[in-house]
Amino acid sequence: SLSLSQSQSLSQSLSLSLSQSQSLSQSLSLSLSQSMAQRKTAVVLGAGVVGLTTAVELLKRQWRVVVIAEHGPLDKRTTSQGAGGLWMPFHVEPAADSARWAETTLKQYVSEKACGGARARAIEMLTVLNLKPKPTPVSELPQWAQIPELTFQVLNRDDVHATGIAARVPPGVWGAWYFKAPVVHAEPYIECLLEEIHGYGGKLCFGPQYRCSSLRHALDLGLAELPHLPSGSRAVVNCTGLGANSVLGGDAGVIPGRGVVIKVRRPPGCDAVITSEIAPFTEDSPAYAIPRGPGLVTVGGTYLEDDYELKARPEELADMRQKAAYLYPQLADAEIAETWVGLRPVRHAGVRLEALRADWAGAAADTYVVHNFGHGGSGWTIMYGTAQEAVDALETQMLKRARL
Repeated sequence: SLSLSQSQSLSQSLSLSLSQSQSLSQSLSLSLSQSMAQRKTAVVLGAGVVGLTTAVELLKRQWRVVVIAEHGPLDKRTTSQGAGGLWMPFHVEPAADSARWAETTLKQYVSEKACGGARARAIEMLTVLNLKPKPTPVSELPQWAQIPELTFQVLNRDDVHATGIAARVPPGVWGAWYFKAPVVHAEPYIECLLEEIHGYGGKLCFGPQYRCSSLRHALDLGLAELPHLPSGSRAVVNCTGLGANSVLGGDAGVIPGRGVVIKVRRPPGCDAVITSEIAPFTEDSPAYAIPRGPGLVTVGGTYLEDDYELKARPEELADMRQKAAYLYPQLADAEIAETWVGLRPVRHAGVRLEALRADWAGAAADTYVVHNFGHGGSGWTIMYGTAQEAVDALETQMLKRARL
């Protein structure tokens, strides 16, 4: 038999051994996870918010990631940087998938806003008043209207008056869609995404030397920026937006949906988003005023397909001025801080979101191509949803190969 002292000593030894075993198990698990990560490398082509959020999703799933692009995400020429930043699906298909992606992204913003910090400060939750010329039957409401966080309502004209948002309700207004949605201040939010990529160990490479002629070219350029691995899965992720036409060597079905906005100083009282589809405006090309970030209101808009002009035309600037005064009379003489023109990557066939085995000559069996482009005017609205499903599609392809 053991004495009490010997029993306590044995118990402590067993406890220590168990602790050491658990520590060893955790170390092995971490090493295995790190080892797995070292065998998976992704090159993300495109540094708009779609590319950046896809890179973050890959990093979270233990991929080595490098993002390459000719222009960095804070470049004024990028669509993500200059967009209005309002969460609301616009010129994007297919409707059912877009509603699902939009809900995922909305929930992400709501969660980030609740958590506080730098990212929360880049998100403003605002009331949206979308003025309508005629009633919308319940059966024709968009699928995304059912998302609970929006508290979506259909108002009649008297209800619009009662909100107190519009200083005057223009003639021709039947009613409005009324809901609460995030507006993202692009620059600080993009900076947070860049910091997150760095924090996970991802690499960012921007400049003219990263202009790619093909996805194979992009993969080669990206892999050259990382330590060489003799084996392992590789993926090139196509988040090029309008650039998909050139990197795919032909017509990828993406056309520009040109938009022009002015950004004016934000006076007191501009605390809601107002959009109007009342003639001469339409659902496809509405007028809108979006308070965005400290001190500015983004006023638009235009929607011109197959128009590549990157400078605002004089008549367009005059039109923006009229829209500002129409939506918010106090903006009639507001100082213009910036004029911006962007090309939305519109794809009538819908967002291309799929993962495939690379089919170019000499491609290794474990080399993959992922497409995530064609987000139209909804990059900020659906980016987290498409990022998650793009990586899901990639890893599903890998599992299929592993079972062969």
